[in-house]
Amino acid sequence: MLRWGVKPRYIPEERKYLHPQQEDYPEDTPPEQLDEFRILRGGAAIALAAKSKREGDAVVRYAKEGQSILKRDRKDMPDRERITLLNDALDKLLDAQIASRNQLGNLVGIALTSALVSERSEKQIQKLQRRK
Repeated sequence: MLRWGVKPRYIPEERKYLHPQQEDYPEDTPPEQLDEFRILRGGAAIALAAKSKREGDAVVRYAKEGQSILKRDRKDMPDRERITLLNDALDKLLDAQIASRNQLGNLVGIALTSALVSERSEKQIQKLQRRK
């Protein structure tokens, strides 16, 4: 993944800027080191997947808590208490929405990491095949 604050390198002959993590691996990079890069990206995807699952579980938990709060409503309940119940249920609903947004952010991270792993893997395979 690209890091903020890292200055891209300008390539005059191609007239473009290249972020350090977008650069190709040097030709003399051993296959073991290329596998390490791939493993690190795979580990990042696994970590993001775990975070995504936790956030998804939080969405379900908050939504069920909100439902539970709403089920406390009774016909003889004063309006002030009913408003307090609705306020608490709405608070849980908003917590669920925030957790859902966090889950989506983690899923985007997984997709990006997977794309990077696939892109690098294809380039690595082509480089190794050219060396043979």
